[in-house]
Amino acid sequence: MTVVCEDPAEEISLFALLKPAAYGDLSALRALAIEGRQIAAEMSDPLFCLFEARVFARLAAAQGRPEDWHLCAMIASDLAAACYHQGLTEEAARCEGEALALVSLMADEGCEHSAEILGKLSSLSVPDAACEAKWFEREWRNIHDVR
Repeated sequence: MTVVCEDPAEEISLFALLKPAAYGDLSALRALAIEGRQIAAEMSDPLFCLFEARVFARLAAAQGRPEDWHLCAMIASDLAAACYHQGLTEEAARCEGEALALVSLMADEGCEHSAEILGKLSSLSVPDAACEAKWFEREWRNIHDVR
């Protein structure tokens, strides 16, 4: 599998991104998360791929940039929907809660994408997501030292 680029000479194997990602390279983490999300969108059962993409997105988001919070929230939102549709309501609530927590962080930073994600999440309305959001918000705020 490769990351598709405008210039075919720049295409790179997803496996080639693992080593830089392992060292915290933000562009590699983003690329792996984005590709994972795109691959999942083409699958009939995207759960595994989305869980994997969320790991890379979380690692990117932990470095503190709002655009990475947005990516992580979008993947968590996709994962919530996939879990919900497969009857995994507890996991759906956790995923939606994490997305809500990241949206809250984004809103506090004045991020324009927070409304986009909130609209997507409001269509799910998974029970217990608000309780999960409180826990995730506390954890994400601790990572970023935001109160």
